[in-house]
Amino acid sequence: PPKEASVGVQNVAEFGDTSALKEELNAAEKPVLGKSVHDITMASGALFPTLNKPSKNIGQLEMDISHRTISSISMIAPSPDWFTGISNYRPIKDGKWLQSFTVDTYPWDAGTDSGDTYTASNSATTPKEPVYQILNDFPVNNVFVGQDGNSVLPVGQWSCTKVEETDCKEDGNARFFRKMKDGEVRTQKCRWLSKKEVRKKFCSKTSTHMFAPSAGDVCRVSCDTCPPV
Repeated sequence: PPKEASVGVQNVAEFGDTSALKEELNAAEKPVLGKSVHDITMASGALFPTLNKPSKNIGQLEMDISHRTISSISMIAPSPDWFTGISNYRPIKDGKWLQSFTVDTYPWDAGTDSGDTYTASNSATTPKEPVYQILNDFPVNNVFVGQDGNSVLPVGQWSCTKVEETDCKEDGNARFFRKMKDGEVRTQKCRWLSKKEVRKKFCSKTSTHMFAPSAGDVCRVSCDTCPPV
């Protein structure tokens, strides 16, 4: 079900301020199996596209087998509380990382300000409404509707190109698939692979659980599975 915007999302949507969102991401609980925040990058300053500068490079993101989705957010400026971005996009096809991808994104309303034009005065929505996508059947003052009068157009485009890895690292606390027992997945930390006989047994073992990576995928230094330089 739709949820209310966090303070971090609200501040991005209303002011373009990413500090609270970054704190939320850094403080996010990291469960034993997947769905944790692995890497964060922030753009330096705003982008107001021109013919000479149609895009902005926001840097690199590190992904691995345990962190296979990308999310992003950007304020639509100026605006009351509108934003755009990607939610849990998975750049994988046929089990392999895409070499590049481009995603068009559409406008969303954070549900925290009731303004209906780009430069409307602040008008806090009390209580907050759930975040919602601005669609052609519910336009905000028609500001995002295309010339055909029936469709909401994309307001952003995100492109990414895969960069070959130059530094192979390992988190000793990262967990890998060990076995299934009584219908439950059992995992172990990479630091547990310090003994040669243990490495030999688990580094070549394939995980049978979608959210628990194999040792060779996540414990690459211990298992000597780093890509060649």
